[in-house]
Amino acid sequence: MVTKRHYEQLQSRWRQEVLRLPAGPPTHPTSRLPTVEYCLPREFHGSTPVEGGWNFVSGAAHDYALGRSAGFNVFDDRLWRNMLSSQPLAFNIAGGLREHLASAADAFAELTEWPVIGFDRLGESVTDRHALDGLHAEWAPPRSRHTGDGSSFDIAAPLRLGGHRRVFLSIEVKYTDDFSSGVAARDLATKLEQYRPHLDALGIGDARREPLLRGRTFQFLRSVMLTDSVVRRGLRGDDRLDGGLATVVAPAADAVAREAVATVSAALGTTRTQVAFWSLDDLLDGCADQAPLQVWADTMRRRYLTGPVVVENSRSGA
Repeated sequence: MVTKRHYEQLQSRWRQEVLRLPAGPPTHPTSRLPTVEYCLPREFHGSTPVEGGWNFVSGAAHDYALGRSAGFNVFDDRLWRNMLSSQPLAFNIAGGLREHLASAADAFAELTEWPVIGFDRLGESVTDRHALDGLHAEWAPPRSRHTGDGSSFDIAAPLRLGGHRRVFLSIEVKYTDDFSSGVAARDLATKLEQYRPHLDALGIGDARREPLLRGRTFQFLRSVMLTDSVVRRGLRGDDRLDGGLATVVAPAADAVAREAVATVSAALGTTRTQVAFWSLDDLLDGCADQAPLQVWADTMRRRYLTGPVVVENSRSGA
């Protein structure tokens, strides 16, 4: 059985053997430990995690995080120093794929089994902070035009398909963190009632809700409702896409994430917006089939899944 301790040890090895860095203080404010093996130092030999990009597997991902983190829902310590956090994993994925968008589109065609021919755009103005041009990490549409609850996507992308069709892809990224309900179980039925229009749009009537009241599905369900709202309404209610796919990317052994996807999938009464679980292996395998993404996918696999090969220190960790 793969445990959180396994991934803690993988990240500790990457820090020691690839980055050649000492352990840093914890990023969790309530921890009293002086250092944590999967956290990076605040400073080392005159450099900082922000300057050195230590938590990223490529210069492209580091540069993307630098540009994207200003003004968005990005928590600095978790992004720059916590090696177990799903947030730097999401930026490593988005940053790596954005460097080769044509190959990323081909990888998504393989993963979704849809005729993906490229990326699209939501929103017209380049000054619109909610516009989504291609694939991005940490994105949300205007809150008041959709579910109104402050939900955002770890990664999101409008995709162009053959036949002039457009679909919306959302990705929730998990590494060692579990899905949380975000609300006490006794209050979940009342909470779901607040989303009735969105549940009805998904074909999740009262008879289909009972399984959603058990287990840890609410966080993913919110993502599915927001995905479907973007499909139905576009950015601000003035557009419509042809379909959507809400996915979870997590290690293959993440039974909680698999169960959340399966439970929501069984409750859906529409095929307009679908759901899927992709293991991190699945994602990296699909990307490795594209030559420009092979080195990145191999580095990601060694960082997050198999452990590092001892190499000379570099920002890329290759």
